[in-house]
Order: sequence, then C-alpha cells, then structure tokens
Amino acid sequence: MNNKIQRRDFLKAGGSLFLLSGMSTLPTSLSAAGPSGPNPYSDKLFIALYDTIIPGIITDSTGTPGALEAGTVDFLTQTERSQKLPIPVGLIRSYLRVALNLKALWRYQKSFVHLNLEQRTEIAKRVEYLPGIPLVYRLIRAPFYTGAINRVGYDYLGYPGANRGYPDHSFKMAISNPHSRVIDGNLP
Repeated sequence: MNNKIQRRDFLKAGGSLFLLSGMSTLPTSLSAAGPSGPNPYSDKLFIALYDTIIPGIITDSTGTPGALEAGTVDFLTQTERSQKLPIPVGLIRSYLRVALNLKALWRYQKSFVHLNLEQRTEIAKRVEYLPGIPLVYRLIRAPFYTGAINRVGYDYLGYPGANRGYPDHSFKMAISNPHSRVIDGNLP
C-alpha cells in the first residue's frame, strides 16, 4: 500500500487548511470571546498545542495542571493586545497554525488536532526551529512558570512565593561584630 501523499493533494489540503483554519473553535464555554468574536487562541489547534507543550488535565491521567490551567489563553490574548513585542504575534499565530497542520499532514496524513500526544510532540519539535515559533513557544510556557495569570504553576512546582523581606531590620544595627584584626574595615 502506498502511503505517500501526492504533491498536488498535499498543496490542496494545505490551502484548504489555511482558509478554514480560523473556523474550528471550541464551544463558547471554553473560549474567551472578545469584542471581535471568539478568541483565536482558544481554538482546537492551539488547545492541542498548549496541551502538547505543558500537558495538563486533558491528557495527564493524574490530573496535574498544565498550560491551560495556568491561563495561557488569557496571557497570549493580553500579549497580542499590548503590542509590545517586536513582531506581530497574530501573523506568527497564523503561520504556526499552517506549519503544524502541514507538517502533521505530511507525516501522519491527519491534522494536528487529531494526533495523539506523542505524535503532536514530534510535530511541535520539528516546527520549533522555524522563524518566530520559539517566541510563541516561550509565550505558551510563560504563564505556567512565571505565575503571570495565576499561581497554578507555582503551586504545582512547590514555589513558596517571593520573600517578604525583613520588616524589622534596621541599618543602624550592627550586622556582625568586627574581627579583632580589622584595620579601617579591611582585613590585614
């Protein structure tokens, strides 16, 4: 049996995926709808990508939190709205969507969403070296490891939080007793 996809069929599928890429969204209960419609970061492809990069409740049988529980959708939405990055995140988002689906079609003859975790991990690794994609992957990891939206990642990793300092400290107090051989604050 010949499992190779003909070039013409591959390009047709890629073109149709590109045109239909924005049409597959999650139910409104899972998507954060904004003033311009559904959130582009909460569609099925990006949910699968988040769960591939930092697996969470969707694929982890132990129920550990992942990127979705850490608020990645909200973080990416806020990042794109702030326009503080040197490149347009929306353009890279579209580029990433097409790259993931084309690589998945080329390798497994399925779209990225329909792959299992192991296959999605392989595709995500292969796409990671394309220009702009490492930035998006870092943005996906950021809320979990930095606590930018909530403390889910901090709590899972056991990070106690910031040191509250020493509120009773005064610089007028001597920190330690000087050494007996100290001359003008320096050791001989």
